[in-house]
Amino acid sequence: MSKLSVACIGLGRMGSGIAGNIQKHGFPLTIYNRSTGKTAPFVSAGAVAARTPREAAATAEIVVTNLMDDASVLDTMSE
Repeated sequence: MSKLSVACIGLGRMGSGIAGNIQKHGFPLTIYNRSTGKTAPFVSAGAVAARTPREAAATAEIVVTNLMDDASVLDTMSE
């Protein structure tokens, strides 16, 4: 049985931990973060970095967002 594909949007302290656990358990992972430097360790371990939140969500069956506040959610989702 194949595992569901997951997108993680936001790789701050909490988002990085969640993304790491998702990846550790073998789920196909697409990631997006406004500052691309935080994506490097996940890409090195096999994740795909999306250019936009829309691209990340389009590739996944499950989308997890880990953003700071309402304003950052609205800003990120309008990209």
